[in-house]
Amino acid sequence: MQKYTDKASIPLKFHAFYRYVLLPLNFAFLLYSFLQEIKEMTFFHWTFVVIVISYIIIITSLVIIFIGFYTWRPYGWYAIYVSLIASLAYNCFAAFILIAYDSAQAAYSAGVIFGSLLRLGLIGLYYAKRKVLFFPNEVEIID
Repeated sequence: MQKYTDKASIPLKFHAFYRYVLLPLNFAFLLYSFLQEIKEMTFFHWTFVVIVISYIIIITSLVIIFIGFYTWRPYGWYAIYVSLIASLAYNCFAAFILIAYDSAQAAYSAGVIFGSLLRLGLIGLYYAKRKVLFFPNEVEIID
C-alpha cells in the first residue's frame, strides 16, 4: 500500500467530492431518517434506544468530519472511522432485527452489511493513506 508523505503530491479529488457532495447529502439523509424514526415511535421499545443512539453518534461524527476537513485536524480523521464503524454497527443491528422478524429479508440484509463493509474498507483505506494531511507532525519510522 502506497503511503503519501508529501502534501503537495497527494491526489485529493475523492476527498473534495466526499467533503462537498457526499458529507452534506449523507448528513441531510440521516437527519431526515432520524426525524422519521422519531415520528414513527408510537411506543417505547428497546430497539428505539439503539436506533436513537446510533443516529446521534453518526450525525455528530459527520458534523465533526465536516469541521475537521476544513481545518485538517486529527479529530476529522478519527471521526471518519467513528462514522464508518458506527454505520456498520447500526446496519448489522438493523439487519439482525429485520431477519429476526422477517427471514425473507436475509438477502437484502446481507447486501446492506456487504455495502457497509465495502464502504468502510474503501473509504478507510483512502484516508489511511492520507493520514499525513491530518497529522503533519507525526513522523513514521521505517526500519
